[in-house]
Amino acid sequence: MPPARNPLDRDRSRDLVVLKSGIPIKRIATPLARRFSQICTAVLADMTAEVDLNPLQYAALSYLFDEPDLDQIGLSARHRSNQRGPDHRPDGGQSSRRQAD
Repeated sequence: MPPARNPLDRDRSRDLVVLKSGIPIKRIATPLARRFSQICTAVLADMTAEVDLNPLQYAALSYLFDEPDLDQIGLSARHRSNQRGPDHRPDGGQSSRRQAD
């Protein structure tokens, strides 16, 4: 019986993708997800820079567009549900700016 094949002994040339810009990206989930996140963040930053918003403010406005009667507590709850941990800022973060306008 032949020896068991080690899964690490494989052709790794297919694991690398080189973008048109020459940046090498490993073809495994974590680096690809990270690169996708970077692209999305850059596109969002370009889009929101024209109207002087940061991405968090844009997200808050998108919730308010979908739910116009949403109050500060509801907005904060939706924001916290998209984060890893709870938001303990006493000032309500970005939502306090909306009430001042």
